[in-house]
Amino acid sequence: MTFGEETRLLFDKKFPKTLRTEDIELLDDLKSDASRPKEAYDKFFSDHREKLRVDPKLYRRWEKLVFRKPIETADLAEGLLRLVERARPDSEEDKDKVLLVRLEDSDDLDFWTKEKNTKLCRVLRDRWRGLDELVGPDVRLEFGRCWSENWEAQIPAGVGEVDIDGQGCGPVLLQGVRRASCDAGGWLGGGRDRESPPRANDLDSAAGAMITAFPLDLEVLAPGQEPVPLLTARVSANRYDRHGSIQAVDLAKVTTIIDVEGASDGRLADPRKRQNRVDENWRDCLDQAVANNIVEESDATTLRAAFDTFQAEYTRAIRAMKEGRGLADDALLMQAQRYGELFRALASKARASVCVRDLWAPLLTIGAASLDGFRPGVIVTPWHPLRLAEIAVKARHLADGIRRVINSSASLAAEVPEYVDNLCQVLSRTYYADVGAAPGTPNVFVAETRQVADVSLLEPQAYGSEEGLADEPAEETVAAFERVVKEYLDLRPHEKASFSTVVMDAESEDLPVLMAESMARRIDGDPTLRCDLVLTHENVGSLRRIYERQNRRIGYEVDASLTSEAARNFLSRLRVAIVNQALLDQVGPKGHDIVVLQDVIARRAEVKWTRATGVGTSDMLTHMPTAHSRRKPSTRATQRREVI
Repeated sequence: MTFGEETRLLFDKKFPKTLRTEDIELLDDLKSDASRPKEAYDKFFSDHREKLRVDPKLYRRWEKLVFRKPIETADLAEGLLRLVERARPDSEEDKDKVLLVRLEDSDDLDFWTKEKNTKLCRVLRDRWRGLDELVGPDVRLEFGRCWSENWEAQIPAGVGEVDIDGQGCGPVLLQGVRRASCDAGGWLGGGRDRESPPRANDLDSAAGAMITAFPLDLEVLAPGQEPVPLLTARVSANRYDRHGSIQAVDLAKVTTIIDVEGASDGRLADPRKRQNRVDENWRDCLDQAVANNIVEESDATTLRAAFDTFQAEYTRAIRAMKEGRGLADDALLMQAQRYGELFRALASKARASVCVRDLWAPLLTIGAASLDGFRPGVIVTPWHPLRLAEIAVKARHLADGIRRVINSSASLAAEVPEYVDNLCQVLSRTYYADVGAAPGTPNVFVAETRQVADVSLLEPQAYGSEEGLADEPAEETVAAFERVVKEYLDLRPHEKASFSTVVMDAESEDLPVLMAESMARRIDGDPTLRCDLVLTHENVGSLRRIYERQNRRIGYEVDASLTSEAARNFLSRLRVAIVNQALLDQVGPKGHDIVVLQDVIARRAEVKWTRATGVGTSDMLTHMPTAHSRRKPSTRATQRREVI
């Protein structure tokens, strides 16, 4: 029975006399759900969508036919861009139409209060507030009750929040629909509807991330009408998980950090502690500098005015994110301008070294949390002055990119995918506040090592001669390893019987464990594969640390990653060895298949500063700090040739 015949059978049983002659002819010619998508299929699916839902299996097959492969991404901005790329008009005649992006089932109160993860619904509401205003009039966002009412107040008291383990861990489904153009009076129906829904946000990957505490911090920062306090924080790393194994700080897991409340909820705003109040402490330090004749009273008046102006604009920005125009409010940009003006005032009125320590340095800690752990670090929050400006600028870059894609001519259709890929890459990287100073004597230079959503982890780029491993990110290294392994075993399948990998000079606590998990998953899916994982390091102290800390952890994590009982019974197919490098030479010329060298800089180096000359400033609204140089464009082919 063909796919069309199965569909006709459903209508004959459930909805007789519903199909028109043209519908019957269409279904008679429809052989498979893998057929080439056509506008006629789109129209049939749009007209009879609710009836097809009666048979979920058949409905999913129609989704496969009409929607093709769904777009899966953990970044809403990337999901919107790729959705727009897919749903862009095919001809110049469609240029008078707009794109309707609809969040499925978001008009239903249960969507927000019972079905989806409460923390993630808050993030969607507060982090992306105002995006609908920025992307118009070419795009209209229909996110139901998201910004139109206080749905959080309607969560049943007895039920509480839908947590990470609840049913709210499913994907959010966005639908892009081409509709007829609209005027000031509203939207006109009719016209061709072309739906192309991606899965725009993978909730499983973000449900336990630090970004979920952003709405909670907003509530603390702006509970009433008084000025928003300028806060810093001090938190600590939670070095051991619930099983007693060592864990690295991971911004995707709030459980790896002990927050300002002494819990693991990711909260970083606490105005109750005096040491966190940068605004109050800064004013006291300025008064003390005047009393000690370090700063003139007239200069102090200028500095107080600049400080008050910045705090007032910062207050407007925080309130805009909490309950106002959000990303569309210019206050997010203006507060960054006032932040810079405050530093320029300090540069001219308070240049003494004691002023740098007491007046300059505290301002840099606003919206940042010092991290106590194996290494000093700093967590940059979404409410950092520069990070607030960054999310506002990125939102405008996103809106501009969406308009460019929608309004691009048919002659540029071949260039649109590359443009979207480049813009997604640019927006995924940090614009500002990716370097800083961690508290110490002297202060320690730190730079971004991890970034999840709008939260960054800054750590030292060098840590001297101390033996041991750091919290170096390892996910990209493992992803690259998996690509190479797949290609290698496809070319040399006979090596599956004794596949061996060496990890040399790892600089990450997580790398050995993630490598073992990766190989365990591959063994779980391939019964013919047997693997050896050899861990070694040129530094004997680091090797000893690997053995002490990783031995138990690898065993536990590998056992947890195996899904089948049969795989657990054949753990001998994955052998993990921690050996001295001198023993590797005894194996022979070809003792191992792949050698992994983690892509990190020399962590034993020294940090030195040089004065930069000829450095200018760029317009914040147009500058993309993470974009490739336009004077020397690089294509995929050239990048492949450069990677060794």
